[in-house]
Amino acid sequence: MEKRMTIDQHLEAVIKWSEERLRTGAEPPFIYYRLMQLRESAKELYDPSRQRSEDLPECAENQETALQQAAGGHLPNIVPLRSSAIDLP
Repeated sequence: MEKRMTIDQHLEAVIKWSEERLRTGAEPPFIYYRLMQLRESAKELYDPSRQRSEDLPECAENQETALQQAAGGHLPNIVPLRSSAIDLP
């Protein structure tokens, strides 16, 4: 049975990997610091105490549209979370 990681677990694993690469000099510091900013943004975005009805777009037909509207329309291309998405190990 394949164990699936949550987004938080995957982000933490990538940050730990990046810390090691930063220590060995194999990675420029800006990549590590950008990952740290991403972690903080994710904490703010997924903070359950912050979830209020006025924070969510009212006319969103699906989760992708809601994310796009919440980000002001400036999201990078993301693979939608559908059964047709490719499962990576």
